[in-house]
Amino acid sequence: MSLRQVLPLLVIAFLVGSLFRLYAEFGIGFFRMFGTLGIVVMGVLATRLVTGWQLGAAAAELESVFKRLPAPWRAMRTGSGGSSPGWTGFVGGPGGTLAVATCAVANYARGRSLKRSLAPSVRRAKQLAGAVPEGFPEPVVPCVVLLRRRADKEAEQAAGPGVRVLDLDGVAALATGPVGESEPLAAGDRREKPAGGGAVEGPVR
Repeated sequence: MSLRQVLPLLVIAFLVGSLFRLYAEFGIGFFRMFGTLGIVVMGVLATRLVTGWQLGAAAAELESVFKRLPAPWRAMRTGSGGSSPGWTGFVGGPGGTLAVATCAVANYARGRSLKRSLAPSVRRAKQLAGAVPEGFPEPVVPCVVLLRRRADKEAEQAAGPGVRVLDLDGVAALATGPVGESEPLAAGDRREKPAGGGAVEGPVR
């Protein structure tokens, strides 16, 4: 978080303090009204600053995780998350390729709000899946990585069929979980191992 980002907040805080001092001295409601409005503006700016810091830190962590993936995994970044910090690109491994777009939706989002927030990232991931660079293995699966939210069942359902949803922990586990053991990257297409040892073919239900 730089001084340039914090400076507007400091200026507004100074103005708000001045307006309330004027109200205390002269008793004119005009000063109190604009001082109160200034507090609201400060709250909005502070929320944006904190959100931007969270997204920047999460995007940097995601980039770091991708760089640490062992061979034969490889990641190629093609862009950011649009107007906010993020990551778009491709991650290829033993089971195929993920066409990745990040999403900044908050952890408290539910229902229609969650679906609306995911929609732009889902579209970007699907567009990327149709333009995979040479050298990345099939199949190609659109994937949305959540920077501020857990990748739970509700998020998967909101993203729709054929789209994989991961959070930062899920990305870090790519090379160590079932997917890292050369299983398909598509959601819902993992294999179960029975107690006897052998593999059971087909999706988990």
